[in-house]
Amino acid sequence: MENIVDIKTPISEEDVRKLKAGDFVRLTGEKVYIVANSNVAGILLDSIDKGQPIFDLKGSVIYHCPCGLEKLDGGYRVRWVGATTSMMSEPVTPRLIELGARVIMGKGGMGKATLQAMQHYGAVYLATVGATSSLLVRGVSKVLKMVHPDIWLCQLEVSNFGPAIVGMDAHGRNLFDEVMEAARQKASEIMAQWGQVGKS
Repeated sequence: MENIVDIKTPISEEDVRKLKAGDFVRLTGEKVYIVANSNVAGILLDSIDKGQPIFDLKGSVIYHCPCGLEKLDGGYRVRWVGATTSMMSEPVTPRLIELGARVIMGKGGMGKATLQAMQHYGAVYLATVGATSSLLVRGVSKVLKMVHPDIWLCQLEVSNFGPAIVGMDAHGRNLFDEVMEAARQKASEIMAQWGQVGKS
């Protein structure tokens, strides 16, 4: 695969604003946080509001992923890291970006509020493909911090984690919306053609 952009955490706003929708990205570093859904994000945000933050969000990656963890002596091993649907976390993601998250990662894309936050603060959405967990897990070096194994809130160290595609960028492009619009137009053309066939 050509033209893969390698990015290290903590990620700067400058690095993020260089990315364009359609770019392929690999991640390396220690600020990759598994935050499976909005309920888990709520725990993280509550800790910040109380002045006892679980994680420092500045320059971080938030990965929507109910990862598989195996308990080992002295820690945990990640067995799989398949993405979950990001839209479930739409209500809280703009605030995570406001607090410093530079990359949101998952599958399926996100909504207008998140895209606006990405434009304003400088962040991107990285999309992964379903059933690529066995590929992605090779890029996980270790679990650095486990908040609780049952709520999928932990910190990973990764190396060449990916690749993932920039599905939403800091310039307002959203590939998910573009593909959906193209599909609607194609469907309209097909229906119009079938209508002509019916009249002939």
